[in-house]
Amino acid sequence: MTSNRRLDCLMVVILSVGLLAGTCVLPYWFPPQEFAVGASFEVGFNNGLSYVAYLALVFLLVLAVARIFPKPNHGLRLSSLEDTPLFGRWLFAAVILFHVTLFTGVYAYKGRFVFGESLYFQSLLHRMMQGEIPYIDFSFYYGPMMLYPAFWLTRVFGLDAGYAIWFVTTYVVGLWFLYTVLGICVTNGRDRALWFVFLALGLFNPLTGINVTMTRYLFPSLVFLAVTNYLRLGSRRHGLVAVVSLAAALTYSFEVAALSLLATILICLAHMLKPQAWIALSDFLGWMTREQSAGLGGEDGALTKQSAVCIAKRGVGLVLMAGGIFVAFFFLVDPSGGALRDYPEIALSYSAGAHSVPIYPNLPFIALSTLTIIGLAALMRVIVSGRDQRDSLLFAVYALVAVLAQRGAFGPAEPLHFAFFGLPVFLIALFVTSRFAQVRQARACLAGVLLVGIMLPMQYYHFTEFLPFVARRFAPASHAEASTDLIVPSGSTLEQDLRKVVEALGSDRSYLMYDMSYNSLPVYRELDLRYPTYFTMLRNARDEQGIRRSIDEVRTQRAIVVVRKQDLRGFESPQRSAEFWRVLDVLSGAHTRNSDLAGVILKSKNRLMAPFLAFVQAEYVPLYDQGLLIAFGPR
Repeated sequence: MTSNRRLDCLMVVILSVGLLAGTCVLPYWFPPQEFAVGASFEVGFNNGLSYVAYLALVFLLVLAVARIFPKPNHGLRLSSLEDTPLFGRWLFAAVILFHVTLFTGVYAYKGRFVFGESLYFQSLLHRMMQGEIPYIDFSFYYGPMMLYPAFWLTRVFGLDAGYAIWFVTTYVVGLWFLYTVLGICVTNGRDRALWFVFLALGLFNPLTGINVTMTRYLFPSLVFLAVTNYLRLGSRRHGLVAVVSLAAALTYSFEVAALSLLATILICLAHMLKPQAWIALSDFLGWMTREQSAGLGGEDGALTKQSAVCIAKRGVGLVLMAGGIFVAFFFLVDPSGGALRDYPEIALSYSAGAHSVPIYPNLPFIALSTLTIIGLAALMRVIVSGRDQRDSLLFAVYALVAVLAQRGAFGPAEPLHFAFFGLPVFLIALFVTSRFAQVRQARACLAGVLLVGIMLPMQYYHFTEFLPFVARRFAPASHAEASTDLIVPSGSTLEQDLRKVVEALGSDRSYLMYDMSYNSLPVYRELDLRYPTYFTMLRNARDEQGIRRSIDEVRTQRAIVVVRKQDLRGFESPQRSAEFWRVLDVLSGAHTRNSDLAGVILKSKNRLMAPFLAFVQAEYVPLYDQGLLIAFGPR
């Protein structure tokens, strides 16, 4: 080993320690000043600073690791996809059929989807069936495209079936997105099918929320491919696909919109970049990696003035048409324009630190950061060794978008977010493995890291969420133990008790059934009850301002507030898991029900809810007191 290589390895070690310190330790020195519900505020962890430190140190580590990376065997020029063999097509169809059958079976068993975020979306659909408008009458953090197709289906098939159809559709579309993008990363048709099966099953997500399917997380990648094809080929067909893709992304979710729009703009600028600028950048990267830059070959990078103008026209036209569809969709939601005006503020408020969890070196974080550094370092070496400006700029832009997408994992930092917001980087790592020697060994290592660092922690979290549900099938819990969180509780008795409350007090006023989403939703629907607050689930108020708004709304509407007696006792720490499960919690980064992290999250939630419960007990009087429930009303 030469002295230069020893120094490079030492630099990688030092920067790796710096990465851990910058992302996991430094944020404690600059704690958040304003309260937002989440574990981070309770322990004084600044998630925004953690991500900024992560970006800076990942960039330095990519440069350092690229210096010790072997020289690639192939450049960046994209190879054409080989035909997928018949068994590969059957595998693709089998995976799709498996998911459709599984979710259909779950729906047939329960008659509705009741896991995770599905309760949130179905509550919103109930409010929309009563004539309420998203963003105006109730808070909704995502774009109208995520919600309104479910609403239209609900009007035809009913709420349960309409939501189920739209959820399964988005899940299947996300799998198709994955299969499409894999066609760029893996040109061998057989390997493409196998990697699709591996990722689709390994990243299986049983929490039936529209917001946690691959459609959301791979939308920017699809837009990236569609826009690139249009700028290069210029046909009307490709233009239509690009416009529709970008418009759908803009209306689907705020972070999807931001990443897709950024990718579109950067792709246009990259195609308009003068060859001299690319040569300078390529030479700089070559100097950083101690590799002689290949420069530009032939006519690959030469853009004429006329072609630059053409690219600019296509890009501007694309953004304007997609933006016009985005605005039109919002005016379809609310002709007054109020929804369009309020949506940006709502979206930004969601990204302001609520529900954040401290970053620490668990398996998903280590896997994400490792694959990001190695994947981008390998990509840099391939770029320097290549001679095609267009493809080099294409992958440079996609790499930037992939790293920026990871911001979503630095909020609610748990396995699912690390997995899905890291998908673009995982795909980059998969792509570059084919550019180096020993492809099979490299991809085996990549699969191992994904399996151990991402997939197993994610599925462990799902296992712990569904384990109580399975256990109750054999040993039913008392209704006193009914929960309202992610899994299905055995709350049939609690549901009956809620009906008795409404029968006793009447259904002419709005009701706030405190922290009983699973059990209360059927009651709201059956008796056509109205929610009194802008935040359908009170914990989504996020901060003190949101809680004060909810208090004012309950007071103004003279709503009935139904609370379980146990919720009036104040904060109670959850029962701690056994040591074995606590170790798994720490390694996986999962905030399971009885983990130490769950206790901190619960403490923060109680801090958020305390002013509301104090208001109820101070200004309201008990109108109904039987069993587990107390119903409060105005004096």
